[in-house]
Amino acid sequence: MLGTVFATLSMIHPGVAATTGNTPPTAPSRYFTENRGQWDAEARFLLQSPGSNLWITKSGAVIDTFRIDETRWKDAHGDEQVRRTRTGDVVRVDFVGASSAVSAVGIGRSSEYVSFLTQGREIGHVGRFAEATLVNVLPGVTARYYVDGGAPRYDVILAPGAEPESVRLKYTNARHLRVGVDGSLLYDTTMGTHREQNLFVYQSINGVRQRVPAAFEVRDGQVGFRLGAYDPAHELVIDPQILHAGTYLGGSGSDRASDVQVHASGDVIVAGGTTSTDFPTVAPYAGDAVNNDWFITRYRPDLSRRVFSTYLSGNGDERLASVAQVHIETATNGDIWFAGTSDSTDLPTTSGVIQPTKDSMYSVYLARFGASPSAPVALKVASYLGGERSETLGGLALHEPSGNIAIGIQTNSSSFDNTVTGSGARGPLVVGSAASAGNPNSSNTDAYIGVLNARLDRVLVGTFFGGNRVDRIRAVAFGRRFDTVFFGGETFSTDIPWAYGSPSTFANAFLGQIKIHDGSLVNAIGFGSDFEDSIRALAVDPVTNNVFATGDVGAAINTPGWGSTIMVQIGQDGTIGSSTRGDAFVAQFNDRLDRVRFTFLGSISAEVGEDIVVTLNGGCIVVGFAESAGIPIVTAGGTNIVSPGPDGSAFLARYSSALRLQGSSLFGTTGSTTDIAYAVALRQPFNSVYVAGETAGSDLQVTPGVAQPTSGGGVDAFVYDMRFYTDTARIVLSGDTVTPTTSIRARGFLHAQVVNPAGQVMTFRLSHPSARFRNGQQEISVTIPVGQISAAVEIFGTGAGVPQLTFVGATSAGTTESASF
Repeated sequence: MLGTVFATLSMIHPGVAATTGNTPPTAPSRYFTENRGQWDAEARFLLQSPGSNLWITKSGAVIDTFRIDETRWKDAHGDEQVRRTRTGDVVRVDFVGASSAVSAVGIGRSSEYVSFLTQGREIGHVGRFAEATLVNVLPGVTARYYVDGGAPRYDVILAPGAEPESVRLKYTNARHLRVGVDGSLLYDTTMGTHREQNLFVYQSINGVRQRVPAAFEVRDGQVGFRLGAYDPAHELVIDPQILHAGTYLGGSGSDRASDVQVHASGDVIVAGGTTSTDFPTVAPYAGDAVNNDWFITRYRPDLSRRVFSTYLSGNGDERLASVAQVHIETATNGDIWFAGTSDSTDLPTTSGVIQPTKDSMYSVYLARFGASPSAPVALKVASYLGGERSETLGGLALHEPSGNIAIGIQTNSSSFDNTVTGSGARGPLVVGSAASAGNPNSSNTDAYIGVLNARLDRVLVGTFFGGNRVDRIRAVAFGRRFDTVFFGGETFSTDIPWAYGSPSTFANAFLGQIKIHDGSLVNAIGFGSDFEDSIRALAVDPVTNNVFATGDVGAAINTPGWGSTIMVQIGQDGTIGSSTRGDAFVAQFNDRLDRVRFTFLGSISAEVGEDIVVTLNGGCIVVGFAESAGIPIVTAGGTNIVSPGPDGSAFLARYSSALRLQGSSLFGTTGSTTDIAYAVALRQPFNSVYVAGETAGSDLQVTPGVAQPTSGGGVDAFVYDMRFYTDTARIVLSGDTVTPTTSIRARGFLHAQVVNPAGQVMTFRLSHPSARFRNGQQEISVTIPVGQISAAVEIFGTGAGVPQLTFVGATSAGTTESASF
C-alpha cells in the first residue's frame, strides 16, 4: 500500500430524524445499512444521523442534510395539530472517473438485522455494517467510509503504483467551493457552510512522525490533494481536524461555563455561573436570577438541543471568582454531582447529611442530582461544607463504582475541623497525619482534602495541607487503584517539609498525595519560579497511574533539587529555564512523584493551562488561555480555527504520552475580546473532546443547527465538540509467568491490548536468540479483527536451566511498547 488519505465528511446535524420510512434516529448511527431493494438501486448503503443521511453509491457519497420545522396550532375542536416541514440540501461527492468495475462491500457485519416493509412487501434480514467500502473506485484506489468519534469519515487507500494526483472529487450542488484562509475546504448550501478542516499529512518512519507538506486544491470545481515530497515505501496519512459543533450559551449578562462532562447517555453536561436574568432555561429545576447564580445545562451529543437547562441558586451570591469555579462529575448510573461556593442560606439540602445548614459567610455546596419520570433534574442528596468564616471550592473527583466523592476546599475557618453528622451531633473530622498540616486559623487559608460517601452522611477521610501562609487547593483526583488522592494548587508557605524540590518563598505550585484509609501524607512536592506559579488541574492515567498536571508558571523554574532529588525529563518545548512571562505548562509525574516529564506551552505573553484530560493512548489534551498568538500552532489535527483577537484567545493543545506536541489550536473571536477555555472532557473514542469556556465576542465560530448560534449579549459561555484523527495506538503488554516445561524449554503467554480503532496489525519481536513464537520465528504479525481490541501470542524459550530474560517489543500504528519476561 502506497498511502492512505484520511478525511472527514462535513455533515451537519441541524434537525431531528430522517425521512427514509424507517425509524428516525435520535443519535448518530454506528452502522451502514445495506440496500436490498428497499431504496433506489443507485444507493448501496445508508448511514443515518439526526438531521443527515449519508448515502454510499458506486461512485462516491451523497450527503443529505436537513432540518425538521414544526408548526403547532389548535383546530376548531381545540385539538392540537402539528405540521412538520422538511428543509434541506443534497450534495454529491463523486470520484471523478469512477470505475465501472467498482465493488461496494460491507465490512464488520453487526449481529443485528433490520426489516423493511415497502410497497406491500417485506424485505427482511437486511445487514448492517461498521464500514462501507468501494473497492477499485479508481484504478488501484479504494474508498472506505466509516464512523469515528460519532462523525462520518472516509479514507482513500492508494495501492502501489496509484498516484495521489489521480484522486479528484466532484462536489455537485456545493456552492462557492473554496479553500479558506486557514487551509480548510469550505462550501455553502442552504443549510449553512460545510467545513473540512486543514490537512495534516505525515508518515511514521521508524517510529518517528515526519510531516509532509500538503493542502486541499480546488480546480475547475473539483477537489484534490497537493502533496510535497514523501517516501512511497511508507504509509502516508492526510489528516484533518473538524470543529464538529459549536454553540453559544447565555443571556444578556455574563455567563461562564466552568466545567463540562460527558453523561452516561452520551449527552453533554455543562455547568457554570451567570448574571443573566434571561439565561435560556428548559424544564428548570430551582432558583432564578438573583445576583450571581449557577446553571446546569444538558445537551444532546451534537449540541443541537438542550435536554434541560436550569438555574441553581439561592437568596445570596453563588460565587464565580476565578479561584471558585463550579465543578461537576457524572456517574455511570446517570447521576450528576455538582459543587460550588455560595453565601445563600436556602439552597436545598437533604436530611441526615453532614451539614444541612450553612454556618456563615461563603460555604461549599455539594449536591447529587438524578432524573425522574416527571422531572429531568431531581435532587437526591445535598449538603453544605463549611465553618464560621469562608470556604472556597477547589476541586471535585468521583470514584466509580463506590460513589465516593473527593473534594478540595480552601478554608480559613477555625471551626472547619468540626462537622454535623447524620445524627445531628457535632464531632471532629478524621484529620490525617500530614506533618505540616495543622488546623486552619483565622489569618491563613489552608487546603482541605476530604473523601465523603455517596450519601454525604460520613466523611471517610479528611485532612489539611498547608503551612505558615496562604495555601490554595485547585484540583483533586483519585489514583488508579483509588487508594490515594492526588491534590494540587499553590502555596505561599515557607515551612512545608517537601519530599522533593525546595521552591522559593513566593507563590509556588504544589502537588501532594494522601492515603484514603487514614489521610496520611504520602508525598508532597513544590516547584516554581520567583513569581506566582500554580497547578490548576490534574488528571490520572488509569493504566499507568501517572499524574498529569497543568497550570501556569510566572518565569523560569528555579526549584533547587530538580534533576537530582526529582528526576526531570524536559519535553520538546525547551528547557526548564525557557519560560518567559507567564507560560502554561504540562507535566507528567509518576505515581511516587519522584519523576516528572515537563514542558512549557507559551510565548512572550501570558498563557494559562486551565484543564487537562488523559487520552486513551496515554497522552493528554490541555485547554486554557493565551494572551497572544505566539504559542506554537501545530496543525496535526489542530488547525488554527480563527485568528486570535488582540486581548487573547482560548487554546487547545494535544500531547503524546512523551509530551510531544501533536496538535494545537487557537480559537475564539477576532475582536478586542477575551476568550478562555476553562474545561475539557473526553468523549470516547478518544479523538473527540468537548471544550467549554467563555467569550465576549459576537463572531465565535459556530455550526449550523446548534442550540444557540448567536451571542446573547455581554459575556457568553460556549461549548465546542472538537474531533482529532492523529492519535496513535496505546499498547498494553502483560503476560503469565514464564515457567520451564522441560529442562531446556519454557513457555508463557504474552497478551497485548491496543486501545485504538480496531482492525490494526500488531508486530511482535523477541530480543533473545533462544526465544521463539509458536511458529518458530522471532517476529510475527497479528491482525486484530474489527470488533476486537486485543491479541494473545504464545512464546517459547529454549536453553539450559531457567528461562533467559527476553524483551518483547510490540508495534502498531506507529506506537511501540516493550516488556521483559
